[in-house]
Amino acid sequence: MDRRETGLCVSFTALLCFNSTATAVQNITVTVNPEEECQSAGKEFAAYFTPEYKDGKLYCVTPCMSGFNTSLDCHYGKCRLQRSGPQCLCLTTDTHWYTGETCDWGVQKSLVYGLLGAVGTVLLVALVVVLVFAILFKREAKRDHSEASEGQGQQVNPGDPELQGQLGELLFDQAIGLLNLTRGLGVVLGVESPRDGQVFTD
Repeated sequence: MDRRETGLCVSFTALLCFNSTATAVQNITVTVNPEEECQSAGKEFAAYFTPEYKDGKLYCVTPCMSGFNTSLDCHYGKCRLQRSGPQCLCLTTDTHWYTGETCDWGVQKSLVYGLLGAVGTVLLVALVVVLVFAILFKREAKRDHSEASEGQGQQVNPGDPELQGQLGELLFDQAIGLLNLTRGLGVVLGVESPRDGQVFTD
């Protein structure tokens, strides 16, 4: 008969025998700080990792991970975690440019091109008008100079009333022409509007 069958333990098998007083069950409590665990997992991006529970499970998430409460909504862009923090990189499509901190503001390309074209056209028209007026003014000045040089060959009496009248009329005509030129330029450039068709004539 084997002594183990009788329930008595002998010295050579004592290590294998059950002893109810030698074994004790203890409750061990392990405390885990989820925030510290997440930050240790994040390494150089540790500041941007936060713990979040979803469906009873703990996740270490960044703002660039979708589907969580702390997720960053980049509307028309993609979130990228960089050393400076999470940033939205905005998309550019065939029809729009997207901008803003969360790529939520779109600019229509055709609108920008249309505005630039309109401004360019207005500037071109204004330049042409200025050039036309400059050429006309230069011709008028040449004509006046040639008329004055023709008159220098004759004996002139400064006290002659007829000469004074011609000179006054010439100066008046020049002043009226210059006034009309500046008014016309103001109307074309949108600086001044014509007043009831007031245009001075010779």
